[in-house]
Amino acid sequence: MKLKLWNTKGIILEQKKEPALSRDLQQFTSSQPTAPAIEPLAEGEEVTLDRLIRLSADAAIIDERDGVELCELLRQWKNKKLSRIVGDAIDDEPYVSSQTNPMMKHSAEAAYGLRLLKTALKAEKAYFAVYREMHFLNCRIPTKIEEFPVRKMGGKYPMEQRAVRRLGDDVFTVGVCALIHLARAANQGTVQSTCFVTVAGNCIGNPCNLEVTIGTPVSHLLDRCGLIMDPTSLSIGSAMMGILVVDQENTLVRPNTRAVIALKEAKKDLRHMDCIGCSRCVEVCPEGLNPMELYRASAANRRQTAQILGLDCCTGCAACSYICPSKLELSDLIQNKQVKWKKEEEKSHEC
Repeated sequence: MKLKLWNTKGIILEQKKEPALSRDLQQFTSSQPTAPAIEPLAEGEEVTLDRLIRLSADAAIIDERDGVELCELLRQWKNKKLSRIVGDAIDDEPYVSSQTNPMMKHSAEAAYGLRLLKTALKAEKAYFAVYREMHFLNCRIPTKIEEFPVRKMGGKYPMEQRAVRRLGDDVFTVGVCALIHLARAANQGTVQSTCFVTVAGNCIGNPCNLEVTIGTPVSHLLDRCGLIMDPTSLSIGSAMMGILVVDQENTLVRPNTRAVIALKEAKKDLRHMDCIGCSRCVEVCPEGLNPMELYRASAANRRQTAQILGLDCCTGCAACSYICPSKLELSDLIQNKQVKWKKEEEKSHEC
């Protein structure tokens, strides 16, 4: 039943990836003391899983998709057999191209990182994956990067989450930016101090992808790319699931920050309406939930009811909020309650 839901639920989003996707990846790094060097791979050294675990741990490499350390992801595959490794460049959210762009602009490093993992994990196959539903591009997505195919994966948003599920338990999926940092650690002995960020939206004068020093304030990125009007919505992380930025100076880029999106939206100026019972949120929810009932239960602090309705299954993809004609922030409230009640439960267990 779940597989059927993955295929039929969700939403097709207008991608709006240009001109950032086609433009060169630009450096925006601050002058900081050089990070201590680590031991790179020696010429002719055997590439083993244990060696890559140590290397990625020493280099403090973070998978940009979820903020998990690459060494922890690799440890999960010790004593397990896998069939494939997938370099994830599936940017399925509007404006965001901070995986696809580095895959193309730093293709040699991305391929080297994938090659290292394929060797260490003794995988039969390895390839890169991109989002198929990208149209009106000013560039051509390659079909191959060195010896690795680039496969297009189609479907409704949230496609990246679905892809990991559909690929199976014997497939290791890793962010393409983490592969680039792995290649740099192996070649040069460098510790990860940067990440790749899309800065875009209809308020940005120069939309582009930047390689940014971790810890850079959001305000610096906006100054670099130019605000042409004051945004009604400024989010960090992603377009759909990002966190609203209140303080630009004190909101900092983290290793898994994939985008800063600044938008001017007329709908934000309109008064929210009551639910009209259209059921569009139910039609698009990729988890098969009823977001409206979850929203009502969460708003009324009916915790038990919300959990029965599947509160813990909500991934926060925000498809329900996007489609809601009444402009109700369904996802935000549900996610806030999910986090709040989980913390309360953990605290009660400690007592």
